[in-house]
This record gives sequence, structure tokens and C-alpha cells, in this order.
Amino acid sequence: MDTIGLQIEKLSAGTVSTNSNVIFDHELSKFGVAISYNFATGEITVTKPGRYFINWWVATQASLSSSGIAFSIVTSKGDEIKGQSPIKTGEVVGFALIQVDDVHVPMTLRLVNRTPNTVTYTPYVAIKASLVLGEVPETTGVTGATGATGEAGATGATGATGATGATGATGATGATGATGATGATGATGDTGANGSTVLSGVGAPTCVIGQTGDLYVDVSTGQLYFKTVEPTPPLVRPIPPPTGNTLLVGSAQTYTTIQAAVAAASDGDRLLLDAETFVITTNIDINKSLTIEGQGIASTTVITTSSSVTNMFNVTVSDVVIKNMKIVQNYPSVLSVETVILINNLAATGIYVDSCEISVCEFGIGIKAAEFQITNCNFTYAPLASLINSYRYIIISSTSGASIIASNTFVSDSGAARCSFIIITNIAVSSGTLQGNLLISNNTQQMSPFTLRHLLVIEEFDGMNFELYINNNTTNSEGNVPVLLNNANLSIFPFIEVIGNNVQNTAGKGLIGIDASSTGTTELFSSGNIIANLFFTAGWASATVPASFIVGYSTTITPPPEIPFASCYWLPLV
Repeated sequence: MDTIGLQIEKLSAGTVSTNSNVIFDHELSKFGVAISYNFATGEITVTKPGRYFINWWVATQASLSSSGIAFSIVTSKGDEIKGQSPIKTGEVVGFALIQVDDVHVPMTLRLVNRTPNTVTYTPYVAIKASLVLGEVPETTGVTGATGATGEAGATGATGATGATGATGATGATGATGATGATGATGATGDTGANGSTVLSGVGAPTCVIGQTGDLYVDVSTGQLYFKTVEPTPPLVRPIPPPTGNTLLVGSAQTYTTIQAAVAAASDGDRLLLDAETFVITTNIDINKSLTIEGQGIASTTVITTSSSVTNMFNVTVSDVVIKNMKIVQNYPSVLSVETVILINNLAATGIYVDSCEISVCEFGIGIKAAEFQITNCNFTYAPLASLINSYRYIIISSTSGASIIASNTFVSDSGAARCSFIIITNIAVSSGTLQGNLLISNNTQQMSPFTLRHLLVIEEFDGMNFELYINNNTTNSEGNVPVLLNNANLSIFPFIEVIGNNVQNTAGKGLIGIDASSTGTTELFSSGNIIANLFFTAGWASATVPASFIVGYSTTITPPPEIPFASCYWLPLV
């Protein structure tokens, strides 16, 4: 009997109530006659004994649940295998490995919402949910020895011969008609797409096996993998809407200061700032989950000229959104730690800064958090900030979730090679870590009289399994290497992805440069990068295998780093 499989997905929007089935509405592929899907009930029926894997995901937008999102694979033989996420907006993923014996067939299974409340599917992607079921071939054991032949039984009595019936008359053979003309051959249809092959083995797969699109089951752990060309970075998330009341803030409103509105607000509320300038003289402490929203960069400004305001917005909780305003720390740096927005909670998630102009004198956004997203912002240097001052727009001292810095602009404006867009440092002193994934994507250096120091510089490498994506960024005036790994420990990265960037390589150190020292190695995924000047300056050479201008290193480092280009990626599907 053929191996069976099924791949289905949900394209329609809407909701799914508690303990109800996810109703998939589109069948991508089905193999074998021993499996079927009921589009009315959401039930899959399997009529063949065997071992089956199931992989599924659901893209969710919202739920009133206070305990995250949960879905379960539920079978008619009593299995309930749950997948959960603490995040209500995102993707819930799960998998199952199920043994079906003769006594269990026919077996039905379904994907059920086990969240205590109704879940809304996300409206932002075309595919709302997907499920793949495949059979894992089982090895047949050695055939046992043939048992002894039993004694022959007694021969039964011969029955009576029945009477022979009469032979009917043979009819006349009709005349053979003329052969008709052969019809024209129809056009050959398009070749169908190749189906996925399900491979299995002990341990993680390597690139020498399988084709793109294949699945692999590690039978020692149940881990399921999908073979693709390169890792897929995290998606930019929609800004979550406020869930509470709106408090109006302005000189003619009930709340005339931002801090007074924060004090009066409750978790989930929105502080809507008027189209005016708010001058602050003390730090604003954000200790509630709030949305702080202006009327746009050109209309709402929050500014300080007081050097005692070291952290204009000091955020110490999760689920804070700051958007649609201009924020200016407008004085010469005194302590070298001044920060426009400080996220100061290692466990914080749901941090969003969107569509703001961040005008700095030392640091723009300081991050000690689990997960954050910074999008559509303009980073500038404050008018009264010091010249010839080394400053950083974003400083990361801890991140462990799916963190994103995307679609921002920045300008180098205090002197030649003084500005770094992102720096990762102070991890140990902050008790921080580098884990999860960080996407740096579609950020653009604006033209100015002064050269950029770095797009990204990493000075500390404390962490593990840190996926780094540097994709589609543009620099146009460089005073040093675009990405610097200083005293690099490459072993914290399962891989580094560098795709679609446009850089100058004016310093001749590559798109990425490794300096001072280097330990460990990692894989590199690279494609579509534009490097204007293809050379290495004296004392620098390629660190990649084979050689390229994607990663260079200082030749004072011994032994030299060797970073191979990866030929495939096996995506874990759990």
C-alpha cells in the first residue's frame, strides 16, 4: 500500500471559538486513498495503520485569553497533543507523532482551539493556518521461522455431479465496420509540482540528503525539519491596538503633562498627545502597559533641554507602544549615557517604537528586553548636541525573542566616522543575553557631510543560538567597515544571514569585518549583496570559504577565522 500524506491550509479570515475545530478550506496535496478530509467538519480520517507525523501552525491576531494561545491535535483514539504560545499576535506552532494500530482504524483527528476564549485569525497574511500530515515508513522486521506443518484432515465425501445444461445456439457474426479517423493529439498539460519526500533518520539532517521542499523526521527526538534554501527571518509585526480608554493630553486637555496622564492611566490605555510641543524637565517613567501616540512627526514634539533628563522615556514594563511623534534630547552630552527611550526590563516583550523621529545627543533607544520592534523611524542628531561626539542611535544589551529593526533612516552628523546606527554591548554588566533572532532590515543611511562609523558593531558575544539577519540595508558614506564583530565569538550564531545589502566597502574590510580576535565558526547565508569597492586593504583578507568580500578579518588574528557558505537550511518545524 502506498505511503499516504495530506497538506491543507486555511485562507479565509474570521474566528474560531473555544473547543471548536480549525476548518481548513484549501487542499494543496493528498497522496493515497487511505486518507480524506471533511471540509465541513474539519476532521481528517485515516484508514491505514501506521506511524504518522503532523505539523501545523495558526497565525493569530487577538484573543481575550490571559494565558496565551493554545491549539491541540485531538484524535479518536484519545490523543491530545498541544501547541502553545504566550503571544496572542503571531504564530502558534505544534507537531505530533502518532502510532495508529489495527484496532484504531478508521482514526479521525482534528486541530482544536483549546484557548479559553475565541481566537481571531490574523488579517495581515493570506494563509491563516496550515497542516501537514505524512506517513513515516516503518522498517519491517525479520521474517520468523516457518512453523511445523499440521496433520492432514480426512478427505470429505465427493458430491453428486449436477446435470449438464443445453448448449445455446451461436449467433451470426456481424460485419466489421469501417475504422474511424484518428483524432488530433491534445496539447500536453503542465507538469505538476513534485511532491515533498518524507525522509527519516537519527540526528539532525545535513545538506547532502534531500531536495528543497523535503521533510525529515529525526526519529530519536520526533523533531521535524523542512528543507529550504536559506533561513526565513521573522516577519515585521503589526502594531497592536490599545485595548483600554483614550486619555487626551495637551495644554487644553484634562491632562496637561505626559507624566500626569501616565499616573492616571491603566494598563491597555492610550495617551493621545495633542499637536503641540511638550517640554519635559524630568524623566517620564512608563510603568504601565500603554500606547503613547502623537499626531505625527511634524505635529507632536516631546523635547528636553535639561541635562538632568538622562532618560526621557524610562520604560520598565511589557506591552508599551510609542508612535507618531518627534522626541528630542537637545543638549550636549554630559554623562555619555543620555538616552531618548530606555527599555529597562530584561523580560519585557511587546515593545514597539514606530513612526517617530528620534533626535539624540548620545543614545537614541537603549534596550534591555526580551523582544522589541523599531520601525519607520528617522534617527537624527540633536541641534544642540556636541560636535565630534561618538554616538549610537540604538544600543542593545539584551534580546532573546524575535526582535526587529526595520525600515528606518539614520544620519551621521557630529563628525567623520562618529556615528554607529546599532551597537550591541554592555551585556554582561546588564545580566543580559543574546538569543532568539534579530532582524536588521531595510534601514538606510541618509546623505550628510560626515561618514558613518558602523551600521552595526557587536562588542560582546554572551549568549547562544542567536540568529542574526542583516538584510536589504543601505550605506552610502562609510568611514569604517559596515558591520564590525570585535573580539568575535562566532559560536553563538547558528548562522548569519546577509542578503540584499548595498554598501561601499570604503575601508576595504568587507561588508562584515572581524577584528582583534576570533573564536568558533558559523555558517553564512549570502545572496544579492552589492559591494561598490571590491578590495581588501593591507592587513585584511577574506574570512569566507570560498573567498569573498562578504566577511573580512584582520590578518593579525591567528588562527584565521573560516566561515563557510551554507548550501541549504533545514528549518525546524517546532
